[in-house]
Amino acid sequence: MITGVGLQDAHGGVTGWERFLAARTGASLSLSDSVTAYSVVGTALAGGALLMLGLAMFLPIDHRPLGAVALVLSVGMSACALWWLVRGHHTFNQSVADLFVHAGAGWYLFLVAGPIGILGSLRALSTP
Repeated sequence: MITGVGLQDAHGGVTGWERFLAARTGASLSLSDSVTAYSVVGTALAGGALLMLGLAMFLPIDHRPLGAVALVLSVGMSACALWWLVRGHHTFNQSVADLFVHAGAGWYLFLVAGPIGILGSLRALSTP
């Protein structure tokens, strides 16, 4: 387990990048810790892809294939956020409430990006 000691910046918050680095460089890096670490990066990359897919909605093309890709990415993002809520606190040897104590806007964006992406992808799937 990685302790949460030293995971606080000068402004009182912990960034996703700091959590990624701390989880990745843990002394006893287990599969659970690896999934916790890379779920942050995966969600960030999927969010960028969803942004590009969202911009493609303005093009006069069939949106269903892009909506299907967006749905897969959004479900993955939701799974990453759920993983953090279920197992992320074990990685840093904290309680679930401690994940929210030093949370900033990015943490809440991390949690809601998947469900919002699911709504957007369902919209794309329903648009011809």
